[in-house]
Formats: sequence, C-alpha cells, structure tokens
Amino acid sequence: MTRGFWHVRLLLCTVVSPCLLSAQSSDSLQWGPQPGEITVSLAAHAMTWHTANLDLWLDPWLTLRHVAGTPANVGPEEGEASWDNLRGASFGAQLDGRWIFEGSLEELQGLPSAWDGLMMGDGSGLPGWGRAKTSGGGRVDVARARGRSSYRMPVRGLDTLTFSLAYAPVHWGLASSPALFSSEAASFPHAQLTAGNSSRWAISAALARWTGNERSPLGGSTESLFRQTDAAWGTIVWHPWPSVGLGALLGGHRDRPWAQEDATEDTFDWMGWQSMTAFYRPTDSKWHFSAEWVPNLASSFTVRHKAESLSWMAGAMKLGHAAEWTSPLENAGSPLSAPLRPDWAASSSTWSLAGWRAECGVALDRGKWQLGARGLSYRQQAWAETWAAFALQTVWPLHVYVGAEAWRLEGHRTLPEQGVRWKVGLAHRLGMSPGGPTFAMP
Repeated sequence: MTRGFWHVRLLLCTVVSPCLLSAQSSDSLQWGPQPGEITVSLAAHAMTWHTANLDLWLDPWLTLRHVAGTPANVGPEEGEASWDNLRGASFGAQLDGRWIFEGSLEELQGLPSAWDGLMMGDGSGLPGWGRAKTSGGGRVDVARARGRSSYRMPVRGLDTLTFSLAYAPVHWGLASSPALFSSEAASFPHAQLTAGNSSRWAISAALARWTGNERSPLGGSTESLFRQTDAAWGTIVWHPWPSVGLGALLGGHRDRPWAQEDATEDTFDWMGWQSMTAFYRPTDSKWHFSAEWVPNLASSFTVRHKAESLSWMAGAMKLGHAAEWTSPLENAGSPLSAPLRPDWAASSSTWSLAGWRAECGVALDRGKWQLGARGLSYRQQAWAETWAAFALQTVWPLHVYVGAEAWRLEGHRTLPEQGVRWKVGLAHRLGMSPGGPTFAMP
C-alpha cells in the first residue's frame, strides 16, 4: 500500500504540475470549467474527453489467466490460486497542442515468466516492476505507475525544444535487449531537455534519482528509506544520411550519503558509464539493423524484418565474465537495462562465465489473430515461449490468450531446472509475464 501511495503521488506531480503551468501561459486563454464532449465506447477508447484546449483518453487494462504445468519447488500457500490477476488503466492527453501527457497504473498478483523469476534471484526486485512481495510458488504481489509530461516548443535554428518530466523508465538505442537503459525497466523520477532536428540530429541532458537496495540505519521498508542514487547523463544522436543513425551516451551516478555519513568518502564519488549505438534502415525497406556497445559490459547486434503480416527479429550479445564487467545500473532492486543475468551471477555458476547471449522471435498476424514465439539462450541455459491470441479489443487492448513456456535454467529460486508451463485466459499484453515481456517482442 505504501509503495502504491508513492506511485500515485509521483504520477500526480508529473501530470498535474504542467497543467498548472499551462494555465498561466498565453496558450490557455481560459481556465476552469469549459464545455466539452465526453464519449464512452467499447469499440474505441473506453472514455474520451474533448474540449477546446484538451483531448484526453482513458482505457482499462485487465489480465486474468489460469496457470498450470510444472509445479514449483516451493509450494503455494494454502488457499492460493494459480492465477494471474492484473488490473490497471492507461491514459493519454494533449493540452494546447504543445503539452503531451501519458501514463498508467497497474497492480498485479500472479506468476512472472520463468525467465523473469530467475532474474529476481533471492531478492524481491521483479524486472519491469521493482520491489515486490513474494509468496509460495513464486507468486508476486506488486504495483507500478508510469507517467510522463512533455512540452514541445519550436526554436529558431533548433527546430524543436522538448522538456519532459517523468516517473517512468527511459530507453536508449534500438537493440532488442538494451544493455544500459530499457523502456521495460522499473519507473524512476527524471527530467530531460532535448533540442535538435529529429531528422538530422538531437542532443539531450537528463537528471534522475534511483532507489538502491541498502536500507537506512533507521530501518523501515518504504522506498524513501533505501539508499538513494543521483544520476545524470547526456546523449547525442546524428543522422549523417536518412537511413543511418549514430548515437553516444555519457553519464554517471553517485550514491547519496545519509546524515551520519561523511560525504567526502570515496564511496560517494561519481562513477561514469558510456554507450555507443548505431542503426541502419534502408529507405522504404522492411529491414532494420542496430547495434550497441557498452564498455566493460556488453556489445550487441539486432536485425529485424517486418512485412505486412509476418515479422521477426534476431539478436546476439557478447557478455564478459561477471567478475570483470561493470554491473548493470539498478533501481528498486531490478536492472535499468534488459534483464541480462540473474542478480547472483557473480557467484561460481555457468551464468557468471563469458559467453554469447542469443534471442529471436516471430509473429504472424491475420486480422485479429496473432501467432507468435520467442526464445533466449545463454551458454547451456535456454528459455522459450509461444502463444496464440485473438483481439477482443484492439485499442485498449484486450486478448483471449493461450500461451506456453519451456525452460532449462540453472539456479531458479522456485522452479526446477527444466519444465513446461502454460496460461489461458484474458490478457492486455502478450507474453508469459503479466504486464508484458521484459525483452524484445518480434
């Protein structure tokens, strides 16, 4: 409840404060109650509100699926059902033609995929969500919020200047599994300023605050009593040709000392990190190639192909030995990147060794039907899933879903080394992890 309360507070600050600023700008000539039109629909957005200055939509999110298959090593608690149960809502709005808002609220009681469950290790950080309550059979109880407000302003010589406030993850590059920042990570507060011509170049600067795993000497369990981390980074993206893009990111972070600690200690010095990206998309082509390199961490390459009804992707990433690499950046007990290794990978296990990480996926769309599959492997470890889904509602969205996963994974906290599991029911996003996958879909 406490974490959910802070989620709502941060989301309201992100969305409401720009509205108040806009109320004082020359764009909004009137403020307060205005005549408008409210529409409720089961075929389009669930609710829309249109006024002279504002367009807003709201959609429900729902996942309710039965889970069966290989039982967990740790049995479920008495009376605990094998169901995924997710409830939430998403919204978007445009104000005065310059402010753009988007966000979502979700709460989940259910079973993550075998892959995401493995990435949790012995902790409680669920990739894509953050800290969760865990119970028997590998079930989690967790909530998350995402919100972003952006203001776009044309500037002579720069084309566009964009300022954004967000409680959400960020994304960097076009790799299938980003090694630095992934849009599927847990939310964190940040502010960003971006300038440039999006078709030729863009530069940006960002400030952020992350929450670590170290508890304050005062104890407690709320997010504010964990070690806080300041972070800052800048990016530049350049398109020398319309089909080619190059990008560089430079950033750093430092842990914040508590009141009784000496802020001049080496422990609280800034630590730097970098990333280089590149992509190539031939003009009017169905192909897309991208790459990312993060020193002392990983290098990757991804190829995608999208036709009218069939799309597929394949990616490969080279990871060094876990004892030699720079640990992925973390927030709320989970990585800010794609979940690349379990959080115990520094131990003497197969996961800690250097090797190639490979993934692939394919999806076939026929009207409201979709058939798909994707898989991932690292040395002798492997995980795969497949699904069939029918879209009952394409805007929210909502699907009738049948899916299965199979795995051969070392060191899982609640599941045997090999197994098969399937889920049947309703889902707003496709994948064995409720709320969506934590690495690329095809």
